[in-house]
Parts: sequence; C-alpha cells; structure tokens
Amino acid sequence: METTTITQREPPASIEEGIFKSDTEYLEGYFQVCELLQAKRTVLKKFERELNSVVLENKINDLNRQIKEKDGLFWVKVERSLAEGNKFAIEEIGSGYGLNAFEKKILLFLLHMFFKLSKNVCSRYELLKIFDVENSVTWRMRNLVYLTKDSRLLKNDILFRTYKNISKLKAMDLSLTPIALDILSKRLNGEKVELKAEAEDDMSSCKEVGYVKDPEYTMDDVVIKIDVKEKLQLFMESFKGDELTSMGVYQKIKKGKGLIFLFYGPPGTGKTMLAEAIASFLDKKMLIVEYPKITSCWLGETDKNIQKVFKSARDDRLLLLMDEADTLLYSRSYATQGHNIRFVNIILQELERFEGIVVLTTNMDAILDTALERRVSLKIKFELPDENMRAEIWKTHMPTGVEISQDVDFVSLARRYDFAGGYIKNAVLNAMRRIAIKKQKLITMDDLVFGANMEREGLFDRQKRQVILGFAKQ
Repeated sequence: METTTITQREPPASIEEGIFKSDTEYLEGYFQVCELLQAKRTVLKKFERELNSVVLENKINDLNRQIKEKDGLFWVKVERSLAEGNKFAIEEIGSGYGLNAFEKKILLFLLHMFFKLSKNVCSRYELLKIFDVENSVTWRMRNLVYLTKDSRLLKNDILFRTYKNISKLKAMDLSLTPIALDILSKRLNGEKVELKAEAEDDMSSCKEVGYVKDPEYTMDDVVIKIDVKEKLQLFMESFKGDELTSMGVYQKIKKGKGLIFLFYGPPGTGKTMLAEAIASFLDKKMLIVEYPKITSCWLGETDKNIQKVFKSARDDRLLLLMDEADTLLYSRSYATQGHNIRFVNIILQELERFEGIVVLTTNMDAILDTALERRVSLKIKFELPDENMRAEIWKTHMPTGVEISQDVDFVSLARRYDFAGGYIKNAVLNAMRRIAIKKQKLITMDDLVFGANMEREGLFDRQKRQVILGFAKQ
C-alpha cells in the first residue's frame, strides 16, 4: 500500500515554477526553505563549539544565500497564487490574526519541526539566528518583538513558551500550541474556523465581575520549597503541551481538563504572589474576581454573574484568580438559605467544565465545601517560612535603588522575627519610609529592626487565634 501511494503521488511543486494550487503545494513549497533553515541550525550549533572554523562560517554564508533566494521566490509565488484567486490555510490564519511575513515564517518553520523532528521546540534567540540571513544584530533586535510574551503569536495562543528549568526563565523554548495545530488541521479539512484575535481593549465583560491584571511576579520572585516548584512545573508543562491529547486521555476523560489549584494557609505566606507567578509563567493575564460585583439581591442575577466569571476568563484566555474562595465556596451544610446552596452548586459545575487555569486561595480551608476537593488538581499548603526562607525573603525585598549597609544581617533578622512573607514586606516598607524621611539611600540594620518592630507591634495576638484544620489538610 505504501509503495502504491508513493508512486501515484504528484511530486512537490518547485518554488521556482508556476503557482501554488493547494495547501499541500503551499506547505511543501515552504518546507523546502525549512530544510535549508534546519541545515543552518545544525551548522550554527557546530559553529558555537568551533568559533574559529572558517569552513563552518563559509557553510553558513552559503546557506544564507540559498535561504534568501528560495524564501524570496516562495513569497513571490504566494502573491502570484493569491492574485489568481487561490486560498491557503496559513494565509487565512495569518490574515485572521494580523500576522506579518516574519510571523508566518516562524509559524511555518515550527510546523515543519512538528512533523519532521521528535523535538519540536526552538528558543527565540535561536530562531532569530536561523532567520537572520544578513548576520545583523540590528535585524535580530528589531524582530525580537515578534517573539515576546506580548507578541501576536503568543497572545493569541499560536505559540507557547516552555522552560528547561523553572528557576531559569531565560532558558526559554517556543513551540506550536495544540490550539494552533487544531485550527490548522480543521482548516485543511475544509472546516470553517472562527479566528478570534485577542482584543486589546474590549474586556468589558471582565470589568462586570472583577478586574484584569498583568502579573507582576515571576517564579524567581516567590520563595517556596523546591518540591512545590517541581510539582507546579509538572502541571503547567503538561497543560501547555498536547501530549495528553495525543495519548487520547481526553477521549476517555470528558471533564476536568483544566487546572484548578488550591492554595491554603495563613495570611501573608505568598498565595496570591504565587498565583501571579503562574500567570507570568503561562503568559496570561489574570481575571481577579470581586465578590461584591457578583452577589446580587435580585433573583437569578448572582447565578448569571458566576457564569459570566468563567465565560469572561474563557473568552479572553485569562487565568482566573478567586482570592478568599471560601466567600462563595463554603460548605453547603453551613448555608442558611436555598439560594446559597445553589450558588455553590453552580461554581462547582463551572469548575468541572472549565478548561483553563483557576487559582483558589483561602485562609479558612475548614469551611470549604467537601465536593471541591475532587475538582482540585493540586492542593498546596502554605506554612510560615522557616528561618532560611525568611532570610531569603528579607533579601528579595531589598529595593535595587538603595545601598545595603555592611551591618545588615538577614539571618539575624530571620531568627529574631518569625514573620510570614507579607509581614516582612510591611517591615521593609516601614524601614524604607524611615530612610526616605531622612533623605538617605543607605539602609542599615537599625532601620530594618525599626521597621520589623513596628510591624510586630501591629500584629494581632497569635495566641488568641483559633487554628482550624480543614478538608485540605495534608
């Protein structure tokens, strides 16, 4: 059968001849360019190990000449083919998302990698080197903007970023998303696909239930145990990739395709900060729910607003953050009225259907409804940091615009004050206010002790606090 198929197949059209009449001819036409780009990639890797190799440098120059020639001929042929009324999936996708020529080249190159190579990822700096046929640093810097987290390729979920090491964000690779592959596959099969480019300003539905925020923290900013970071990386990488889909997992498991994280523990331990770091890692903005906007005294309005929360996050591809989740997800056994039970039921149903990312945080896990537990992908218990972690948190909160005196001892501060991260932040702010008034930029140990003592004086009496263990205890 394989032999028959090969002998009957038309040979791929040469770039230099005629026009492209089909998607097959279009793709195979640019894949000829991609073969040269891949060859250049291989030589570049060898050249990095042998910097003074004249032979390799000549080979790169020769490949640049061939790439430039074939690439130019390809796009001339595409223009000629479009003028003849022919339509191509890549061109329609490019038009739908407003992609320029370079962005379409990146899409095609990564598509070629997806079908031709076992490892279908490439770093953005490597991509720039591969496509730079003039050996121009200026060209690379100018085109870097098309591969950042705010670029059309990433904002519209055509590409996603992966990291070789979660603590080293610079070690970044790019790959096609399952969404992009699904759209292209459907389009090649003649299906109509609605291409929704991310709206720049139209997030009015989000404003009705909360507010949208760009994440301000990365995983480097969060001081948590390494095993917690590793667990998070496992979940986030599997969510980004398409391995579960290719293994047929979702053919058997119809619900619970999204990721629901529950962060619980004392206040000030970094729950919301970690949620922002996750959003940053996944290149997503955050929809932060504001409960007063959701709850209503009018019959049926709260139900609609809850549904609107999840629809807004789904439509705009946002990470959904529900701080103080116990406000609405409290145990139904505590409910005094029937409509309160209905609210919890609706949220539980929406969580199970939602295919995005949800982060729930709470200081009161004891009162959460028990039905939530099986819907949570990963529960993380936040505890007061130990001495080493406290010292690290003190360090990470030191502003870059101040000079640290030699007498500052972060280990001593960690031993003296058993603060959570949020209280350390407040202590540092107190110290900064003190030196700002004195109009100096040198912060001393005395300043930090002053700030910490002010914070300790304002703390509630911990001995009177009631400790509650809830369903999420580990």
